[in-house]
Amino acid sequence: MLALSFVTMSMLCLAMIIVEGKKLPRQIYATLKVLAASLFVVVGALLAGTEADASRFFIAALVLSWLGDVLLIPKGHKGVFLGGLVAFLLAHVMYVPAFVARGVDVQAFAGAGVATLLPIGLVLRWLWRRVQGTMRYAVVAYVFVISTMLSAAFACTVEGASKNGGVSPLLFVGAAVFYLSDITVARERFVAPGYINRVFGIPLYFFAQLLLIAGFTG
Repeated sequence: MLALSFVTMSMLCLAMIIVEGKKLPRQIYATLKVLAASLFVVVGALLAGTEADASRFFIAALVLSWLGDVLLIPKGHKGVFLGGLVAFLLAHVMYVPAFVARGVDVQAFAGAGVATLLPIGLVLRWLWRRVQGTMRYAVVAYVFVISTMLSAAFACTVEGASKNGGVSPLLFVGAAVFYLSDITVARERFVAPGYINRVFGIPLYFFAQLLLIAGFTG
């Protein structure tokens, strides 16, 4: 199922990039994006199941990501964009207890948390002058939450490597790719809007979700 999902997602991402590049009607892009987001939700639900607490948190994160995707489709609506930002913030929040419930190495979690302090500082410095008003608080919260998610994914991967039935290293890879996709969104919204952000951001984001699913389900 995962192999077919990656192939299908590749086609959808390529189609989205072409639609954006050709500046075709926004409705086409919106349809493709909803299909791609729905794909990772369905695949995640089927593979993770709903029996364990970890799986419930994980599926909640996928659903919130789907909601964020939908809310970020319209352009020029600050309130809708903020709603999408909140949805993605909560998605990252839900990934943390999902990874913790799956099992984490506490020392690895703490070490990764310390290691993320430098990137946090660099990202905030990069964005600070370009973000105004209450959006600054949202950006600060977002940067800390995605960094915590990345640390939890690393700690979960370390723990999973030492026991049978644990997660695979793809979990951390997916979290790192998700982190990078968030950077492209920030660049698009606050720094330098442009097609190049979507060329990289679209595949980074959607493949990150499938990598997280592959890693989480072992």
